[in-house]
Amino acid sequence: MSKEFPPPPLAPEEPYDLEAEHPELFDLEYISQLVEARIESHTVIHCSKNNDGTLEKYLIKYHSENADFYATTNTNYQMQPSFKNQQALHAQMPDQTIPRPITFLKDNSTVIYQELVGENFADFLQHKPEAEQLKCFQKAGMLLKQLHQVDMASMNTATNTSNTSLENIMSSINHNAFAEIEEVEPEFSHRLKALYEKIIAYEAGILAEAELVATHGDFHPKNLIIKKDNNAGMVDFTEVSVSVKGRDIGGFLEQTYAILKHQGLANEDLIEHFQASFLEGYGDNIKPDDTEVRFYQSWQAWRNAMYNAVMRPPVMEDAEEFLTRAEEHFANVSQ
Repeated sequence: MSKEFPPPPLAPEEPYDLEAEHPELFDLEYISQLVEARIESHTVIHCSKNNDGTLEKYLIKYHSENADFYATTNTNYQMQPSFKNQQALHAQMPDQTIPRPITFLKDNSTVIYQELVGENFADFLQHKPEAEQLKCFQKAGMLLKQLHQVDMASMNTATNTSNTSLENIMSSINHNAFAEIEEVEPEFSHRLKALYEKIIAYEAGILAEAELVATHGDFHPKNLIIKKDNNAGMVDFTEVSVSVKGRDIGGFLEQTYAILKHQGLANEDLIEHFQASFLEGYGDNIKPDDTEVRFYQSWQAWRNAMYNAVMRPPVMEDAEEFLTRAEEHFANVSQ
């Protein structure tokens, strides 16, 4: 009698069979009913899995004659609270500044929303003169200020805690990161852990005392679009949470540096002009040396260092640069 063995684990390069696992997402008649538009075709923009072969996240785009729609999930986050908060934000934010949430599919924790039409901010920067670029950074600051002013009574503050602090992020979303980095870069891991302990202690003090607002959670140039009327809109609300305004402001400043410099879109002097224009648009006399803002630049640079160190293969040159930036930002905060 032959023995039956369990199937081998998925190879790292083997794609996740999304259609087999979630056929309803590929039933265009069903999706058409949900969005109340005739879906003609679809495109899987992204689908990834965890190391154990389970689904991590996906993004599917549905095409119709007059509008496009997306279905998305990310198993690292609580999608239903994110959806409810996106509904609250959409009801209060100016028209056409964030995507319209349509429905939440509980069985597969999927959010479906209508596309916010426009050009990605990072792409826009590549073919526009500097004066227009500066104006767009200013509009990005103004848009973020509007987000931070929404009525907190409408926000779900008791859930989606995985994204409210660096300690929660590392314990729930990136809980294997330290062990992975320690295995290949022990000296770097020691520096990373040392700064991590300082950051979480400092952030605990901020969150205990500061005013909490609705935050985007992942606010950076690639999550902004420029619409046909040249006004700004923001996308990707998976990480929306309740935190302090410095989280979005400092994160945007640091991600502007990381994205534009490393993609060769701007030199450091021009990046500083972009950052200043963004802060001018936000107002409230926020300056680059604001303690909370500088702290969250350190916070974001630390996360950038961690992400580059856990990539396979690790990108240690970039990880070292970001960790050094994080250490420098934090040193300026704690003086």
